[in-house]
Amino acid sequence: MAELKSHSMTQEVKIPYSKLKIVLVFVGSLGFVAIGVMTLLDEKGLTSLLYSSETLNKTIGVLSILFFGTIAVTVPWKLLSKNSGIEINELGIIDHSNLSSIGLIEWEDIKEIQTHSFKKTSWLLIYTFQPQKYINKAENGFKRWLLKSNIRTYKTPLSITSTILSVKFKVLEKLVMDAFEEKKALQTNKGESHP
Repeated sequence: MAELKSHSMTQEVKIPYSKLKIVLVFVGSLGFVAIGVMTLLDEKGLTSLLYSSETLNKTIGVLSILFFGTIAVTVPWKLLSKNSGIEINELGIIDHSNLSSIGLIEWEDIKEIQTHSFKKTSWLLIYTFQPQKYINKAENGFKRWLLKSNIRTYKTPLSITSTILSVKFKVLEKLVMDAFEEKKALQTNKGESHP
């Protein structure tokens, strides 16, 4: 596993991508794209394997091609990226961990951080005082749609995952939570020393 680069705290921490995880995500995405294509090409929309509704199956097929196709196109480029998957520094959290990542999330904008899990997948939800600010940072319509979908589901546009990072989720969670708690403590101390 690649080493984390860190220094004393106000600690700069850099978490690199995992090449193996990127390859696995890429192959898995191609598999879902293939299923989506098969669903569209099948006369009955694979009703014998999926749902009994041809329309529903073909809709799922289109969505699978669009969503997982986007992943298959974008994820391999991470192998060439000079960015870290996650960077924690004095300014905030610089996130490049997933499709909806928007780069720097400033400490002063973070209201709360929560961990959410579904089955075997976990992710961090970053609740912000300025959700629209981060939606406006989206470079394209697809990312903007993802951020708005996050708001509808989780009440925040910002999420961080360890899916393609070189650390397990528990390590990522501890690094982010510790840094956030330290920043909160520093802000509280500043407030107390300047009445």
